Amino acid sequence: METPSEKRTLLARIARGVAANGFAQIVSIIVSFVSVALFMRFWGIDLFGEWVILSAIPAYLTMSDFSFGTTAGSEMTMLVAQGKRTEALKVLQTAWVLVTLLSLAVLVVMLVAIHFVPLARMLNCSILTDREAVGILTVLLIGVCLSQQGGLIDAAFKCSGSYAQGIFLINLLRLIEFLCGVVVLLAKGDPWLFSWTMIIPRAICYVWFWAILRKKAPWLHLGWSYADKATMTPLIAPALTFNAFNLGYAFSLQGMVILVGTQNSPAAAGMFVPLRTLTRVIVQAASSIGNTMWVELSSAIAKSDFALARKLHRRASQVSFWIVVPSAVVFLFIGKPFFRIWTGKAFFDQGLFASLLAVSVVGSIWTVSNVVPLSINKHQSVSGVFLLTSAGALFLASLVIGPFGMFGASMALLAGEIVLVVFVVSRALTLVHDRLGPFLVQLMTPPVDLVMRALRRGRSSDSSSPADN
Repeated sequence: METPSEKRTLLARIARGVAANGFAQIVSIIVSFVSVALFMRFWGIDLFGEWVILSAIPAYLTMSDFSFGTTAGSEMTMLVAQGKRTEALKVLQTAWVLVTLLSLAVLVVMLVAIHFVPLARMLNCSILTDREAVGILTVLLIGVCLSQQGGLIDAAFKCSGSYAQGIFLINLLRLIEFLCGVVVLLAKGDPWLFSWTMIIPRAICYVWFWAILRKKAPWLHLGWSYADKATMTPLIAPALTFNAFNLGYAFSLQGMVILVGTQNSPAAAGMFVPLRTLTRVIVQAASSIGNTMWVELSSAIAKSDFALARKLHRRASQVSFWIVVPSAVVFLFIGKPFFRIWTGKAFFDQGLFASLLAVSVVGSIWTVSNVVPLSINKHQSVSGVFLLTSAGALFLASLVIGPFGMFGASMALLAGEIVLVVFVVSRALTLVHDRLGPFLVQLMTPPVDLVMRALRRGRSSDSSSPADN
């Protein structure tokens, strides 16, 4: 049973997490929408389409941080919640050694491999030459290798009780990278020069982030003195299975872009991407809400506080649902005029847009519930199902994209999302010892109590401000 003090502390942490994820959402919107508009303006749809296809490849070649950062973050948070700091440090250093060695090995292999294929011709590029494509991909791969260190930084902030600060700093880095990219585009830089904006700012900021962590949590530091095989073994299974999510997203996101671009044209991919980017804003909102609860779920389940875990899962799902569904309805009406203002293009397929919105609405439901197994490294079955459904959706799309075009691709994506809702929600309910009926009742109930509570706090704050002055 939570004491009033513990409840206030929990609410304060959640509030900071919501604020940090709100900032992350704003950054995502700025980066996604402004980038597309600038790309269209300065590069044109054909070169932009080729860049989209080429930059999608690293997602297939090097998956995230091999997921050791993500699984280490959940494990470290649970260990710290149980008062086991030394064990948490062992997890951090073991994960760092694994990530660094594996990423460097994969980088070397891939850099050698791409120099022996006619890359531009394989990807149906008509503007970029093979040499230019290889040069761009080389820089992108180095950037991916560097970014793999980011998962460990996120893990360190999570377990040190500074989840919100970590989210803020990581998204501040994204904003800095974006602004550097804007400068390159305004200076009429080419894709090769633009790709460097994903390396230089990141390298500088990562050094800065670790300096902050050293002051905040001196017991957390990189190295190999605490790394050992005994600590590594329990991380391998959840890390490897988490990679199924990365590969599945590569199928669902980058794979679909490449499929559209190769079976139609790079210009078609250049149109498909902004439509999907616009509709996935609501998925990002749902993900932000779920991620806010990640650390709290790890701690609650580690302490066997399933009542709190159920409450967190239900509330996150409820709030997400009642943000996503009304947003999707609004998007149906404003999508067309916004798209034309945003991209400067008259082309807009309302049917394709509506179907992609449906994909995002359904996907947002399981996205929130998926945080439950992820937070305690019990995601193995979910990741396997996700990989199979994503691969199946991509295969189905390859069959129907010919007769039905991009609409067929969106229908294939929707079929996969429906399967995931059924499986992931069921798995989450099992892990927090919940039942489907009460969960659905709260999901379908508008969170009026939260709104009224916020209004009361606002009135209380307003009435007390004169006395404070």
